[in-house]
Amino acid sequence: MSSSRRHETNENPWLAYQPNETSPWNLRQVVHLHRRSEFGASWGQVERDLAEGPEKSVERLLKGQLRPLGGEFRKRTCEPAH
Repeated sequence: MSSSRRHETNENPWLAYQPNETSPWNLRQVVHLHRRSEFGASWGQVERDLAEGPEKSVERLLKGQLRPLGGEFRKRTCEPAH
């Protein structure tokens, strides 16, 4: 994003992200958050974070809680590869 566009939507780039008409919290933003903060996300994580919004999603990230939901991690790591 160019600095001129950033300043149009948010005068201070250090302020917390707030969804609005020009920058909504949508699937693209959720996937971007996960790509930038780790190695991607499961579809369950994407759906959860899309529904719960940016504040809770970033809070989970900062607390290190962006791991797969439920037994998904166990299933991925304990089943033999085919």
